[in-house]
Amino acid sequence: MVTKEELKKLLKSTVLTVNFKKKDNTLRKIVCTLNEEYLPEMDSKEEKKARSESSDAIAVWDLEKQDWRSFRIDSVINYESNQ
Repeated sequence: MVTKEELKKLLKSTVLTVNFKKKDNTLRKIVCTLNEEYLPEMDSKEEKKARSESSDAIAVWDLEKQDWRSFRIDSVINYESNQ
């Protein structure tokens, strides 16, 4: 299983497709990143809210929905780089 730190490091350098199981047990695929090239410009208040996350979850920028989303690390089924 991947750690939160490992996944964040990858997300800061590339775009990933992450498959995970939501709380309701449905499967979800997200194309996401933390790479500064793709993130929107935000003021500090927006940025703090967007990047707030629990110790069990990671907040990412969803490239398809153009919005912040999060998922639990322990719900990740697999991931792959898009670059």
